[in-house]
Amino acid sequence: MKKILLLLALFPFLHATSYHGELVSCKSEEIILKLQGEEVPVALFNIKMKDEAVWNKTCDLLSSAKKITIEIDPSSAITSPLPVYLFADDTLVQEELIKQQEAYIQIRNPEYTYEKQMEDVEKTDTVMAPESDPIVKKAHAKNAPIFLFILSCVWCIFLFIFLHKKKQKND
Repeated sequence: MKKILLLLALFPFLHATSYHGELVSCKSEEIILKLQGEEVPVALFNIKMKDEAVWNKTCDLLSSAKKITIEIDPSSAITSPLPVYLFADDTLVQEELIKQQEAYIQIRNPEYTYEKQMEDVEKTDTVMAPESDPIVKKAHAKNAPIFLFILSCVWCIFLFIFLHKKKQKND
């Protein structure tokens, strides 16, 4: 019965329409917004947080926002918690978390409204490897001739065995 009442409360929300809301509470994996006079639990649509500490950053971002807006993707089901694209001061929260490498896209579906935008952010944020230690570079440079010599010896052994077996077959 409780689920039916919750679904009836969520029924007025239309897909691909923006709704303004107020933050009621935010804690790990639970965001509650006041939308159209109702308190509605929402979930960030199509992203997965890398760890629990990211929720604190997300809650801080939402609590400091002057304007919170949601959009429901046309392909998502109206369930509880309501899967939404969440905007804090006109910034897509999912995109911001991906940009900071705190979350990743769960499902890659080109039909999702903001999928391309989130994928573009994910592709442009490349992780640069730290510059290699000069001592390590020197050690690798010193070992290169040794590895080349060993590799040459192994190839010579294989060639010798191959030719020896071929000679035995012919005899």
